[in-house]
Amino acid sequence: MMMLSKLNISLTKKNYLNIYYKLLVIRLFEEQSIKAYRFSKVGGFCHTYIGQESVAVGTFSILKKNDHIITGYRNHAHAILSGLNAELLLAELYGKIIGCSKGKGGSMHFFNKNNNY
Repeated sequence: MMMLSKLNISLTKKNYLNIYYKLLVIRLFEEQSIKAYRFSKVGGFCHTYIGQESVAVGTFSILKKNDHIITGYRNHAHAILSGLNAELLLAELYGKIIGCSKGKGGSMHFFNKNNNY
């Protein structure tokens, strides 16, 4: 086990696998976003978070239940970590009504009121 002295927590194998899973989900989502954007399925801009996944995962790992997150762009990882379903996020990118902003927000306007994002 690795000890993180500043946070005073120990990471177990289960913790490591959970972190890896989150990193992988974010990366796969971003790769799908890029494909959709390249095929003109996404209107406007599509700012991905590739290469920065660990920043969001680390940040979300120390949030408390009542903490709030607000982002500008490159927010896909934050939306996923806040509990938004990746399929609904892709629907938002595609401009579908079932998206988290009713298909009107595109890549830069994801939100999840229930989870303070």
